[in-house]
Amino acid sequence: MKKLTLILLLGIGLSANAQAPKIELYDLMSSLIPAQGQTAWAQTGQLNPKLKFSKKKIDSFTKKHTQSAAAVVAVQGETIDCGGKKTCTWDVELSGNAKSVNQFVISSGLSNDLMDMDESTDYTNPKFLFKGKKVESKVFKDCEDGNVFYELKFPGKVPVWMKIYTEGGAHGVSLWIECYLDKKDIQCF
Repeated sequence: MKKLTLILLLGIGLSANAQAPKIELYDLMSSLIPAQGQTAWAQTGQLNPKLKFSKKKIDSFTKKHTQSAAAVVAVQGETIDCGGKKTCTWDVELSGNAKSVNQFVISSGLSNDLMDMDESTDYTNPKFLFKGKKVESKVFKDCEDGNVFYELKFPGKVPVWMKIYTEGGAHGVSLWIECYLDKKDIQCF
């Protein structure tokens, strides 16, 4: 009976991750950034067919439109573990007005893998995240609060402005990647 329970629990855990597609961070971001010359995004289903976005939600107070999806994200071909138990499922959220998306956020689950970063695994550094890829990155704004915004240029895409940071504590750390399609939306706190 214990073996059957263990097999069922393993199957449930594996099937939960099987529902979220695995995708390299570079490919995910490249699919979310509009091509040069586009002023608005097409339907979100055309951004990355691997991702299954939720129906659009509208905040009645801010009038902000959002859609979200889940993915298992790899960086340099490696995924991070959530507490050593399973591969983390990351959240992908698009937001904007009724006509177009002007921001996207990619965030990981809590992970101990992110607690002991060094130069070889610095998930908050674009040079590590996109090592070996054709992405131009430079510091755009260094905020007094410690946050840094980078200007990124992917081949054939419009520039985006990205802030990367971690949040967490003793139980793990989450990685947050916020990308803006218009530099006037950048705010230091």
